[in-house]
Amino acid sequence: HIFKYTDKFIAVSDEIMNRLLREGYSKKMIIKIPNGVDAERFSPSLESRRKQLRDKFGFPEENVFLYSGRIVRGKGLESLMRAMVDVVKINDKILLVLIGSGDLDKSLKDMVCELGLGKHVKFEDLIENVDEYLDASDIFIFPSFSEGMPNSLLEAMACGLPVIASKIGGVVDIVEDGKSGILFEPGDVSGLASAMVRLLNDNELRMRLGKEARKRIVDSFSIDRIADEYIRLYERLSK
Repeated sequence: HIFKYTDKFIAVSDEIMNRLLREGYSKKMIIKIPNGVDAERFSPSLESRRKQLRDKFGFPEENVFLYSGRIVRGKGLESLMRAMVDVVKINDKILLVLIGSGDLDKSLKDMVCELGLGKHVKFEDLIENVDEYLDASDIFIFPSFSEGMPNSLLEAMACGLPVIASKIGGVVDIVEDGKSGILFEPGDVSGLASAMVRLLNDNELRMRLGKEARKRIVDSFSIDRIADEYIRLYERLSK
């Protein structure tokens, strides 16, 4: 059994740490080190660059929501589409951009057509320049049902975007509800819709959450800080 030769388990979130403890592993065997993000590559953009990128991607002047991740079941994307229906009734000057691919792709596109959201939802395949899409967007949405420590959320917050995310796994280790983002219960369509409308209507809140999100990443999740934690761990294990 490979675990016999294990010196330490690295848990990226409290949820994973607690799962290991429930499995019977001792606390001294587990160290919590979260995922990190390149806070220089992913950083807030100037308004001039934002406008330039929006022109490049053909984004409208109105509000742009962004999701980045796999297009598969369990990511809460069906709930997001139902929330979009409610939001569009209140404010139809919005666009949701989905970056990623997966086996839900076709049925999600069909769902968009059935719900009459064609002009409000744009699909993009896997891309290399996700940082540019983040810089061109206004609000990041992460509605997943289960995650460890989602890099896409770290990247969005590093770019200073206000985020709306489900209250799950490693997400609650990153986002402080009401301070560095808005959390909602996974699958709660009305809760997600109301969070989206709230940010659409409150520019001051958007700016405050975005600023706090950036600070949260720089203080606790920058790749340099996380790399130092790994180096210290390896140094201790090699003695």
